[in-house]
Amino acid sequence: MLSVSFLLQQRDREGQQRSPYECGFDPFEDAREAFDVRFALVAVLFLLFDVEVAFLFPFGVSWARRTRPTLRVVFLFFLILTLGLWYEWRRGALDWS
Repeated sequence: MLSVSFLLQQRDREGQQRSPYECGFDPFEDAREAFDVRFALVAVLFLLFDVEVAFLFPFGVSWARRTRPTLRVVFLFFLILTLGLWYEWRRGALDWS
């Protein structure tokens, strides 16, 4: 099977198929140009808050078995999450200027 597929393949290796980019377009700018850190910062903040919200899933599943200490821990977790979001907002990490 491998030999037959090798013999029957289309061998059109000209033009944009030899380009190292999947889309076939030439790069718009130099790859060694300075990278804007805001992209990475927004990605890290998204991952941080997304993982923290994922930690709340077990609490939502066990809502029927809630107790007072559990509610305190979840409230503290929400408080820390809200303070972190407020801090990032005040520092301007979420502003795209």
